[in-house]
Amino acid sequence: MRQGADANVALLLPPFVPEPLPGAEQAWARTLRTLRQPAGGLSPGEGWRNDGVSWTPQTTLFAWVAAENGHEDVAAALLDWTAAHRTSSGAIPEKVTASGEPRSVAPLTWSAANVLLAADALDRRAGR
Repeated sequence: MRQGADANVALLLPPFVPEPLPGAEQAWARTLRTLRQPAGGLSPGEGWRNDGVSWTPQTTLFAWVAAENGHEDVAAALLDWTAAHRTSSGAIPEKVTASGEPRSVAPLTWSAANVLLAADALDRRAGR
């Protein structure tokens, strides 16, 4: 497997640590750009399959971390993307193909939990 940027960089920022580790926010921003897929979500890592598939666990994890760290626009964009790529029953799938079609396991609890945590963080930052 190739190495490179990985979605786990998100774990180096709040809410997973009290304060961002040195350089973590810059690494997170670079990773966000690097992992972006054709349909708009994120892959698990740079060394992952080069198939254009977006994974909702990583996409929603980045939305939650963005919301917790004052990147409300990024969080909102990733949450909007997730909402736009739900299944016909409204569930969040595990994956979204390069052409934007939901695939694999649905509903995916991990992704749904990240969405709720991101929405809560956005509400708290807005004083609601």
